[in-house]
Amino acid sequence: MTKSPYAGFWRRTAAFAIDCILLSVPATLICLPLLLLSLGALAQVPNSEDLAAASLVGWLFLWNILAAVSFWLYFAWQESGPRQATFGKRMMKIKVAGPDGGRIGFGRASGRTFAKWISYFTLYVGFMMAGTTRQKRALHDYIAQTYVVRTDFEPGGELPSL
Repeated sequence: MTKSPYAGFWRRTAAFAIDCILLSVPATLICLPLLLLSLGALAQVPNSEDLAAASLVGWLFLWNILAAVSFWLYFAWQESGPRQATFGKRMMKIKVAGPDGGRIGFGRASGRTFAKWISYFTLYVGFMMAGTTRQKRALHDYIAQTYVVRTDFEPGGELPSL
């Protein structure tokens, strides 16, 4: 019996956790020192509680925007690249493939990344699908027509339907 080329739920989960840890570093290194500096400066101004609260909300908004853009570019750029995988996926020895088993373009990778938001809003049910479907596909894989496979899988013909 041939080993399935599809990456399982836990391998995908571990890769995603690694990627999220890596992605949190730039936003933290940029926004946190600036936030602390601005709040420190506001602490010197008398009766600045409302201004400090507004500043905190503004920095958190910037932090979230930076994180969302970083998330999109990181996943889309890496998964559409020659290795077809983010750093987390590479560590877990998996990659993203298109319907033909080959590399996907930046547009499809972007769509796949944006489709992950649907899984967030459905209380992660879209992610859990990867543990229950035969081809180990999550909701965003169905939407973007992609597959997550082991790195030793070579394109050439159809992916097995199991």
